[in-house]
Amino acid sequence: MSTLSPDALCQVTVSSSVAPQGNGHVYAFTLTNGGPSAVFSFSLTCGGPVSNVTCPNGWSAHVVDLPLSSLVFWTSAGAEHDLPAPGALSGFGLNSLAAPGDVAYDITNVDANSSSGVVSGPSVMPEPTVTLGVSCRAVRDFVTRGAVRRFRFKIWGRVSVLTANSFTLDDGSGRPVTVVSQGFTGIKNGDYASASGTFSSEETGRVLNAVASDVKKM
Repeated sequence: MSTLSPDALCQVTVSSSVAPQGNGHVYAFTLTNGGPSAVFSFSLTCGGPVSNVTCPNGWSAHVVDLPLSSLVFWTSAGAEHDLPAPGALSGFGLNSLAAPGDVAYDITNVDANSSSGVVSGPSVMPEPTVTLGVSCRAVRDFVTRGAVRRFRFKIWGRVSVLTANSFTLDDGSGRPVTVVSQGFTGIKNGDYASASGTFSSEETGRVLNAVASDVKKM
């Protein structure tokens, strides 16, 4: 159970319950309105496909599937007040392969005041086995952000900033990526190379972690 606090303009808190299920998770959410009564919308960005989306009576859910993530929007079906105050509303839920850290929520009231946060909870994500090729620029895209725990990635480009255990690849997009690899050999500054591995999870300064055998001169 995690409770996410809103900002001062949107007096709604989001309580989330996360339970592992197979390779994914079951998510349940309760919205609590501290006042005043108002019309609210509730949305999530999930770093993976979703299923079994549920909503309270009088609400409807809409899912937008993207290549590596999903957007879920909950809205009320014409009620005068979505969330009376004080009051709480449960029944929002879904299943997803996304880990809790890859599920972000947003609450917006009728006056366009909003708050947002990231869900926390247990993670049972398996080690990624599928490898996706991406450009260096795409490494920092929001879609890649939701997929870093679910896939391996392959990047390529010109080698620079070579050290004993790391180097940089630039594919010409102007967004070079650092590769960390212990004991790699066979490349030097100016060569063109590819590297396959898993990305670190930080938003900025994300690096690709690769074993030496997955670093190859092109």
